[in-house]
Amino acid sequence: MLNSLPISWISFGALLRREIARFMIINRQTIFPQIITTTLYILIFGFSLGSQIKHIQGFPYIEFILPGLVLMSVITSSYNNASTFLFSARYDYSIQDVLLTPLSYFQMIVAFTLGSMIRGLIVGLLVLSTGVFLLKLKIFSIGIVFLFLILTSQIFVSFGLLIGLWADQWDDLWTFISYVVTPLIFLGGTFYS
Repeated sequence: MLNSLPISWISFGALLRREIARFMIINRQTIFPQIITTTLYILIFGFSLGSQIKHIQGFPYIEFILPGLVLMSVITSSYNNASTFLFSARYDYSIQDVLLTPLSYFQMIVAFTLGSMIRGLIVGLLVLSTGVFLLKLKIFSIGIVFLFLILTSQIFVSFGLLIGLWADQWDDLWTFISYVVTPLIFLGGTFYS
C-alpha cells in the first residue's frame, strides 16, 4: 500500500501525525485546561448567575450559554495551536526541517491546518461532552454541531496561521486574541441575548 503512494503523500501523513503528536504529548497543557476552564464557566455563570436568570428565549440560561462556551474553547484551541506552532517554528528555525521535505506548500498548509483543527475539535467535543454530562442535555442535530465545530475551527486555524506568519515577537500572537477574539466572545452573545 505504501509503495503505491507518492513520497509527498507519505511525508504529508508523517507531518500530520507529528502535528497531532505535538499537542497530544503535552495534553495537560493543550487539552485539559480548556475543559477545566469551561467547567468553571458552567459552574460560575451557569449555576450561580443562571439561578438569577430564569430563561432566555425559552431555554434555561445554562443551556443557552453552553454552545457559546463550546465554540469559545474551539476558537481559542484552534487559534493557539496554529499560531504558537508556526511562530515558534519560525523563532527557533525548526520550520527549515519542514521546508526541506518533498511536500508542496499546499500540503504543508493542509497538514498544519488539519493538525490544529483536530486539536480544536477534540477540545470542543470534550467540552460539549462535559456540558452534556453535567447538564443532562440532549443534542438535537449532531450533524449541525459537527458542521459548526469544523467550520469554526477551520476559520480560526487560518487566522492563527496568518498571525503566526505575521508576528515578529511573542506578544504579537496575543494581539489578535486581545482585540478580536475576546470582544467577539463577550460581545457576541455568549453570555446574553
